[in-house]
Amino acid sequence: MRNIKGCELMRKLSILLLAAALLFLVACGGEFSSQYDPNDPFLNAGRLEHDVDVGYYARQGRIDTLTIKIGDTADDVKKYYNFDAELESALEELDDDELDDELHEDFGEDNFTIAEFEFDDFVELRSESVAYYYMSAGSAQRIVSIVNFGDSYGFIMHVNTIEDVREALGEAYEDRPAEESDLFFMFSPQADDHHILSYIYDNMRVKFFFNEDLLVAVSLSDIDEWSPIVN
Repeated sequence: MRNIKGCELMRKLSILLLAAALLFLVACGGEFSSQYDPNDPFLNAGRLEHDVDVGYYARQGRIDTLTIKIGDTADDVKKYYNFDAELESALEELDDDELDDELHEDFGEDNFTIAEFEFDDFVELRSESVAYYYMSAGSAQRIVSIVNFGDSYGFIMHVNTIEDVREALGEAYEDRPAEESDLFFMFSPQADDHHILSYIYDNMRVKFFFNEDLLVAVSLSDIDEWSPIVN
């Protein structure tokens, strides 16, 4: 098991590098997953239109905009993102004081398609816009939870509101302010101004996370296998 403090430092630095890569793409004319322009009257007028069957996808273990699904393995994720095991091994050998400089100078931002982080109960595989989780116990390394920071189930990040999701999907299983433990996947999570809507579809739970009333993340979890601590 890795040192948790060191793991958290690597996780934060990797997230910062991934964010920097995203900014680079924007500067070069790259596209976000969301093409919403808040000044476009046509898109804004249709904001509440929703025709995606969330339950249909959730019961299959899928977030509709993603390729990897619940039940796939960690190896499936790594193959999809061309995970670099040599790079991962090199990162583990770096001292914390030298880690930041080495990441920038020797590896570069383009290598960080995905990074792996071990915690007490689960392992996180994190890309620029998606985090995948499997439980530490056992050897199957089956993905049991996914958090997507891009558009999901017909909802647009940083555009759709709590009321939009309520109106589209009806009464939620959970409709409450978020606690800090709910935001375990976020960088330096602060529960203030965060809200959660949760829906159950058979053995799958879909959670919508909001910050200041705007959608910021969507998760899909296998209720039977994902740790109840963070379920």
